[in-house]
Parts: sequence; structure tokens; C-alpha cells
Amino acid sequence: MIKTENIGIQEAIRELRRMSLSNPIRVLYEGYQKKRRDEIARENYVREEGIAKGRAEGKIEGKAEGKIEGKAEGKAEGRAEGKAEGWKKGQEALLEKMLRDGELTKEQYQKLKCQVLEDGEPLGR
Repeated sequence: MIKTENIGIQEAIRELRRMSLSNPIRVLYEGYQKKRRDEIARENYVREEGIAKGRAEGKIEGKAEGKIEGKAEGKAEGRAEGKAEGWKKGQEALLEKMLRDGELTKEQYQKLKCQVLEDGEPLGR
């Protein structure tokens, strides 16, 4: 008996043994081999189907989670932008009132208004 670890040689030895079997035994052996190959193919098919199904479900879940997270982030950003916008509008209104009331000159008003619009920093802080 030949002893080797080479997979190709081992397969060739098995094939030679198969070919040397008597016809009825060879038919049984080939049936066994076919059944084995069919089982392996079925397992591979089931595995691939499971992977595909898992990926599809994962995409659906990911999209749903992404939408939820996106909405939450959008709301938070919207609130922050709204607050900043409201703050700027309030600062502008305050400057306009101070200009009307004579507390600021037109030059001071223009300078402070540019500062508010560019920096976004509260006046007097």
C-alpha cells in the first residue's frame, strides 16, 4: 500500500481501487459517491441561501436603523441650526433697537452686525 500525504495521489489511488471493483460493487460504490456529492451540493446550496437571506435581512435592518439614526441626527442638527439662527436674529434685532434708540451710531451698528454674522459670538461676552 502506498503511503503519501499528497491529496492528488490519494485521489488517484482511490480512483484505481474504484475501477478495479467488480461491476455490482462498483455500481453500489458509484451510487454512494453520487449520494455523497449530492449531499455536499445540497449543504453548499443551503449555506449560500442562508448567507444571501441573512445579508438581505441585514440590509433591511441596517436601512431601518440608518433612517432612525439619520432622523435623530437631522433633528439634533436642525435644532442646533435653529437655535443659532434664532440667536443671530435676536442679536440683529437687539442691534437695530439700540440703533433706533440712539445707543449706537450707524458705524458701530454696522461693525457689530458684521461681527455677529461672521463670528456668531454673542455680543458683550
